[in-house]
Amino acid sequence: MHIAVQATLLINIIFLIIPTNIIYADQTSASLDPNLAEAEKCQKIIKVRQDGGGDFKTVTEAVNSVPAGNKVRTILSIGPGVYKEKIKVDRSKPFITFYGEGMPKLTFDGTALKYKGSVYSASVIVESDYFMAANIIFENTAPEPDGKMKDAQAVAMRISGTVDFIFGRGKSFYTNTELHSVGKDSAVIVANAREKDDDDSAYVFVNCKVTGTGKIMLGRTWRDRARVVFAHTDMVANVNPAGWENNNSKLSNEHVFYGEYMNKGPGANTDKRASFAKNLTEEEAKPFIDSKSFIKTETWLLPPPKL
Repeated sequence: MHIAVQATLLINIIFLIIPTNIIYADQTSASLDPNLAEAEKCQKIIKVRQDGGGDFKTVTEAVNSVPAGNKVRTILSIGPGVYKEKIKVDRSKPFITFYGEGMPKLTFDGTALKYKGSVYSASVIVESDYFMAANIIFENTAPEPDGKMKDAQAVAMRISGTVDFIFGRGKSFYTNTELHSVGKDSAVIVANAREKDDDDSAYVFVNCKVTGTGKIMLGRTWRDRARVVFAHTDMVANVNPAGWENNNSKLSNEHVFYGEYMNKGPGANTDKRASFAKNLTEEEAKPFIDSKSFIKTETWLLPPPKL
């Protein structure tokens, strides 16, 4: 399954993982994933510094140094600066953490035309299990599509695995995360591909910020059972009043689940939201905004490392 932060859009995802409103796993708990528990017993730190003061100058070199079949938590401590690289973490290299020191930016300018599809245009591609990222900006700097260029869309980050985002199908939970649009005309944050009613996946954003330029849509329907929830999120005024679009599919109107709960800011006004969007009650929102029940954090989500 290939998922992405899509940028027809030019969306920057800023990971600000802060230990609030998240129930982290106890590393000594019997409920912790046994593979993860074993890997966390030993940590290896690789320093990436552009000034030559670390083990490597580029993130790519650091990732390449991790052996296939890696079995220990390997933390790439990435120093400040702009790293213009197209980065891939292969599925053979689990247990890798990207940890930013000074909010580094990982950026590239790939497009769908250049890389034969939006999915492959990503600045950062992660295919491995047990990947973590904290205090990192992921960005694609390809020019904004002008409506004339073929395959001009671009992607900032793609992840494939059990927890996926931001377009595609998967179960993911974002907290204390800034979703920043740099589009001039329009932008869409989420394109969800849930297809079946018995699929328990969804994209959930809690205590986040929607910022940036252009008329920002919270989401659009990629498949007819799309499910997305925004809760306790601050939204700028230029969020499109409709909030959501369904690609003109009447079937989508009947089956999508676009929920909002206790959001704030001028863009959070739901008076003119699309008819198929829903203001959630506390009872309806609870299964999604409780990270312990939604993504079972006690089995796998450990707090960010302290370096």
